[in-house]
Amino acid sequence: MHKHETAFRQELLAEPLRKKLAAVYLRFLAGRSRDALRVVNKQPLNSDYLGLIHSALPNARMIYLRRDPIDTCLSCYFQNFATPPPFTLDLKHLGEFYREYERLMAHWAAAIRAAAARGNVAAKISGLNTMLAASDWHAGDLHDAVAIAVDAFGPDRLLCGSDWPVALL
Repeated sequence: MHKHETAFRQELLAEPLRKKLAAVYLRFLAGRSRDALRVVNKQPLNSDYLGLIHSALPNARMIYLRRDPIDTCLSCYFQNFATPPPFTLDLKHLGEFYREYERLMAHWAAAIRAAAARGNVAAKISGLNTMLAASDWHAGDLHDAVAIAVDAFGPDRLLCGSDWPVALL
């Protein structure tokens, strides 16, 4: 992906390249665990690639969880990454990265609201039970992400794949 980073930041990648990136990533995942039904990828830089991930893997489920900023930064700082992102090595850089991350998430929230402003668009919240079962997250951790969709789309244009854990929010 890094090889094509400049291109995808400037324009939508051509379909063959998006398919190639998806195939390479899926092959990488298969090499890590052939039997896994789901994969949770919590890399700190994923937020930078949301558009590309959606473009290359349109069926990928992305869940935005908001943790306390100090918890998040300290978790990154003390994480033993195989190849640590440079910003994780310095607390000042982590704080700067986190501010940029918050700006980017605000952009995506605005994009969701803009999509909701079009009367012909609906949203579906699904797969939360699977994601929660595969991690140490709790239903309450999803509140902010679900609240954005509920506020933007309203109950008439928001579909739920099941009522759990949405019913707990």
